[in-house]
Amino acid sequence: MAGSMLPDDADLKVRMRAAATARRRRARADAGPEAGVLLVDRFLKAIPLDPGAVIAGYWPLENEIDTRPLLRRLVATDHKVVLPVVIAPGHPLKFREWTPDARMHPGPYGIDVPPEDAAELEPDLVITPLLAFDREGWRLGYGGGFYDRTLRKLRGLGDVLAVGVGYAAQRIDIVPHDGLDEQLDWVVTEDFATKFER
Repeated sequence: MAGSMLPDDADLKVRMRAAATARRRRARADAGPEAGVLLVDRFLKAIPLDPGAVIAGYWPLENEIDTRPLLRRLVATDHKVVLPVVIAPGHPLKFREWTPDARMHPGPYGIDVPPEDAAELEPDLVITPLLAFDREGWRLGYGGGFYDRTLRKLRGLGDVLAVGVGYAAQRIDIVPHDGLDEQLDWVVTEDFATKFER
């Protein structure tokens, strides 16, 4: 299978993550803060959203594209937005409802999360962070497997879209993948939106 990963290539993703982190840092510097604003229009024009859909976003870290303008727009257009919460290593993510006035709290891995009393909801669509992506919709994540486990669980329950968001410069030729990796349905950047066949 093109791009598949052999067991003896286990450290390949580690090396790729280091290169992808540097590439994303440069992409953020080149694209500037307006990339997050451009992402909003690209996303809303490309992605089919049912009225009142529950959409899992994420709170941006370090050099990730700023998803906060998109999250605010989704709430303003009557969608429910939820953010991920790490329960424990090796487990799928849970999602708590977020609103623009929510008081965020520090969670595991330095990720801000909605308060514990926020409603837990199952998303219809999951926006995923990424270090890199390829032309077939394979995503290079951070290595914890949280999104792959979560998508596998949600897709086992029904039809859930996975949309990777990032900078256009994060696209690479091939992301190695294996049977534990979940393919994206879409990637949306500040410059383009691409749909993939799974």
